[in-house]
Amino acid sequence: MFEKLVTLLLAGAITVSQFIPSSETLRLAFEQGQKLFAIEDYEQAAKKYETVRETESIFLDTDQIIVQIETFELPIKIAATYQLGNCYHRMAINKYNLATSGEVSPARVKELKKESIEYFRKAANYYKEVAEKTTSMKLKALARYQLVKTRFEGRQYEEVIEESKIFLQEYSTSEYVEQALYELGWAYYYLKRYPEAIQTFSELIQRFPEGYRADRAQFQIGQCYLDLGETGKAREAFLQILQKYQVTELTEKERIRLETQKLIGVVHETIMELSAKAQILIGDTYLAEGNEEKALEAYETMVRQYPKQLKLVESAYVKMADMYFNRGDKKGGFYKLREAINRISDGIFRARMQSRIAMKYYDLGDYERAIEELRVYIKGYPFEAKEAGFKLDQAQFQIGQCYYQLGERAIAAEEIEKAKKYYTTAKTEYQKVIDNYPRSTLIPAALLAMGLCEHRIGEPENLQQALNYFQQIAENFSDRIEYASRALLQTARVYRDLNELDKAIATYREFLSKYPDSSDRDICILELATCLRDADKPDEAVAVLFKIEKDSEYFSKARLLVSEIEIARKNYQQAETALNEALELTEDKAIQDDVHYGLARVFMAKGDYSRAIEEFTIVINNNLKESSVKNAIFGRGFCYYQLKNYQKAKTDLDKLMAIGIPPTLRDQTYRLLGRINVSLGKKEEAIQNYLALIETATDPNEKAEFLLLLAELYHSIGDYSSSIQVAQQAIDLNFTDSVGERGYFIKERCYFLIGDSYAKMEQYQQAIKAFKTGLTKFPNAAHSPEFLFGIAIVNFSLKNYTETISALNKFLKQYPKNPNRENAYYYLGYSYIKESLYAEAVKAFSSLIKNFPKSSMAAEALFQIGENYFNLREYEKALKAYEGVWRKYPHSVFVDAAMYNVGWCYVELNRMEEAIKVFRQLVRSYPKSQYAPSAQFTLGDYYFNIKQYEKAAQEYEKVVNNYPDSPLAQKAQELLKELEDIRAYLVYIKGMKKFDNQEYEEAIKIFQEVIERFPNSDSKAGALCNMGMAYEYLHEWKKAAEVYKIVLKEYANDVSQRQAYVFAKEHHDWVVANRL
Repeated sequence: MFEKLVTLLLAGAITVSQFIPSSETLRLAFEQGQKLFAIEDYEQAAKKYETVRETESIFLDTDQIIVQIETFELPIKIAATYQLGNCYHRMAINKYNLATSGEVSPARVKELKKESIEYFRKAANYYKEVAEKTTSMKLKALARYQLVKTRFEGRQYEEVIEESKIFLQEYSTSEYVEQALYELGWAYYYLKRYPEAIQTFSELIQRFPEGYRADRAQFQIGQCYLDLGETGKAREAFLQILQKYQVTELTEKERIRLETQKLIGVVHETIMELSAKAQILIGDTYLAEGNEEKALEAYETMVRQYPKQLKLVESAYVKMADMYFNRGDKKGGFYKLREAINRISDGIFRARMQSRIAMKYYDLGDYERAIEELRVYIKGYPFEAKEAGFKLDQAQFQIGQCYYQLGERAIAAEEIEKAKKYYTTAKTEYQKVIDNYPRSTLIPAALLAMGLCEHRIGEPENLQQALNYFQQIAENFSDRIEYASRALLQTARVYRDLNELDKAIATYREFLSKYPDSSDRDICILELATCLRDADKPDEAVAVLFKIEKDSEYFSKARLLVSEIEIARKNYQQAETALNEALELTEDKAIQDDVHYGLARVFMAKGDYSRAIEEFTIVINNNLKESSVKNAIFGRGFCYYQLKNYQKAKTDLDKLMAIGIPPTLRDQTYRLLGRINVSLGKKEEAIQNYLALIETATDPNEKAEFLLLLAELYHSIGDYSSSIQVAQQAIDLNFTDSVGERGYFIKERCYFLIGDSYAKMEQYQQAIKAFKTGLTKFPNAAHSPEFLFGIAIVNFSLKNYTETISALNKFLKQYPKNPNRENAYYYLGYSYIKESLYAEAVKAFSSLIKNFPKSSMAAEALFQIGENYFNLREYEKALKAYEGVWRKYPHSVFVDAAMYNVGWCYVELNRMEEAIKVFRQLVRSYPKSQYAPSAQFTLGDYYFNIKQYEKAAQEYEKVVNNYPDSPLAQKAQELLKELEDIRAYLVYIKGMKKFDNQEYEEAIKIFQEVIERFPNSDSKAGALCNMGMAYEYLHEWKKAAEVYKIVLKEYANDVSQRQAYVFAKEHHDWVVANRL
């Protein structure tokens, strides 16, 4: 055992010894880090440095292990920490550069910037640790400065200011003071703390007047003043740069030296560039003051004095051209741009200016001229295009864009065929990008644009071709997210326009799943919701719309769409809430107008016509869109009509007729105007107006329309015979019937009016005939559902329930979205009940509730489900349905009936205690219910049956007292009499037991109780007689005689108590004769 333990200890010692670090292993790790740092593998280098930094050992004094970095000889841990700062510093810069390269996805950009910020933070912490731990004052200063620099490069400008102040205070003589001041000044500038930036840059110039930073600080002072709007001071600052170098007086050799300094890495920009920029900004100061002449002079000076600063010369010419463009002088603007081409011989410069001319025409909407200039560019600068920054494939693609915009312009002008030609030409130009430049990065853009052109042309074959182009992008350019995402979104839109809603919905969802951070996310959600609505999936549509956040530009539009869906579902409160949210967060006048119109519709649907009028009036007064104004005038007129303010209603409709009735409102306007005249007591005038219109109409179609309106007017005033007569005239008229804007055939509508009029007159056979004729002639028209529904309802009135069931089932199958579906389920349920088909009735009423949960008939339907289950003796299911009535619809008129039937379900299930609780709750909660007397009576019956006679009597008495007019009151009275005899007898028996046990005094008390509590019972006579006998046994003769005397008095003529009378007489006489 001892030997084994020693072996283990030795093994442990050997294992531990393998991990004891030595100075050589630390140096090796540090050198490996240095090598990795040299090849810019900063991540792996950091791991090596971290190993050195974290190494702890009692066997090593790491402060004695010295390594060299740059000019420093440092303890190895300090050196490793410093290099860690450098590693994370470089990694942070690399991450940020990649994020801003334009080569990664938006999601990756966000990740990279976040990582960059974290690396800058780590670098700063390491530099700070070095500054705190090192004994080298020079390294302290360097580490502190690196901390400032890292904060600056990490765009942590507030921290830059804080660290710079510490550095400048503690290391005021350091060689890094100039750099620290420079970065401090820039930090103030980026934070728009311009006065402090000016002060800092001025201090830099004062302390370090020579060198690039002083000149750049002077320039930045001018920029600060310019940003502050102090143009005079800005100009003065810029002039100091120009006066310092006097560029016009430089020799050619000096010019070359100043222009080449940047090339050898001495400064970031040359003095020549800085002076040229200052000269341009002097022009900007004059322009800001409105002195265009001086500005032009300054720009011209820049071009003349710095002709080799081509980018700045270009900027100067663009500024001069823009001065002309901004005052509407297009000719002058293009003259300046062409002057640049003629004045500067550099080919690349000329190419850039030519591209600017072409794109300016494009920006101004002169697409034909833009095409000409682009073709000049392609032909004239084939070798310079790449260096000019506008490659030939880009120019070719832009020609396609010009034709596309011409197509858009034609669409706006409703020149459809012209637009299609432009789109076709645009496709040809885009195809040239693919054919002529096979390695172009714009190929996916060209495919996308070609797909858009096909989509805009819009014929079925074009839409299929559009899908083909978008599919090519998905297959070949999935890594080009900006095109792949747009192609996927456009694919969804094409499916939508092909009315393939399932495919469209699936594709929109795929887009949202693949590109959750896309800038098109919210517009995609809007379009997806529209498709879901059109696919009859309103719940899903509303749910997806609520994913659009309040800070989105589409939020208000989303809430508008929510309101439309909720209005269609009659969820008016939800619609109103959505509209108010939209109104609260939008400043778009057009959207606000739509919201007010939507609110008006909501209030009108809710019957709040006064508020609807207020909202319609806002739309009318805004006068933003003609169609909205006309609809609002009609809507307001209708609301006035509903409020019986007929004169104002007439005024609105007259106004609408004066400005032009929209085709969609023509019939409704004439119809409402007729009703208004009737309401104004001008019924005959309204009729005569229609008759006059009919008489003067020369067009048979117009005459038929007015006949229909007159038939409807007769129908609305209850003159059904006249309505039938006029509608038949329209049917007999020879005219070309069509659906038109009204949405239905005139004759179709006439057949409906005839059928409905006969039904109203209870001439049901004629009604059925009219509806059947209409359905035969118009089997797939707007009123076809109403014909079929009318046939069903008339048969219901005739008690032809089999025919009703057949018609309603056909109606529900053929017209699943018809508004009368709700009523159809209702009548179908009752028809099944009439035919004793209770299970089918349950299905019908269940369908009503499922499809119309907020229906006014839902409570009744649920009650009838309970009734039918009760009839089927499925009491548990009936119980659930009845209970659902009072839980889901507590204010329904069916609550008391449902509660009563719940009680009887419990009775049938032999759950009597629960039944009693429900009956008692019914009586307590609904004392005036027609079911309350029965419930109260049942409580009495319950206690009677379980022989709790006292409680039974109490419950029956409540029937008599609380419901004296109920037929059950008389029955309760009879039962109370029966109960009194039973109860009296039970007490009487107790008395007799005492009597038989010769406990006469106790017996007398009980007999007295019978007499007092049950004065009308049969047991009273027996109680009196036996009380007399008890007194006799107690020798209280006088009391015995008095008791017998009562019997003789009360029962002298009562044949049923003859025996008691005889008994009392004999005993009374004996007591009086023998004892008194």
